[in-house]
Amino acid sequence: MNIKKQFGKRVAQLRKYQNISQEKLAEMCGINVNSLSYIETGKSFPSYETLEKLTKALNITSKELFNFDEIINNKDLLNAINAKVQIVKDDNEKLKQIYAYLDSVI
Repeated sequence: MNIKKQFGKRVAQLRKYQNISQEKLAEMCGINVNSLSYIETGKSFPSYETLEKLTKALNITSKELFNFDEIINNKDLLNAINAKVQIVKDDNEKLKQIYAYLDSVI
């Protein structure tokens, strides 16, 4: 997937996660809805100024905006946690550490 498509998918993901409509985010950034739609579909890439406005409107850092591996939905998050646990399933000490950490935060 090219960077414009990855970026657009990330913007849409962050917008939806915060329950913000395309219309509202476009308004917050001072751009028209078609421009935002083109960004989210990877048809165009935002200017530097629009990048700054997106980070402010979504209340995120630029690093978060470009973190294409970020997991947001619970199903994917649980799958990622399970995959990590499977890596150390035979290491009793690491499993104890994971359990102790989880127990401390839950």
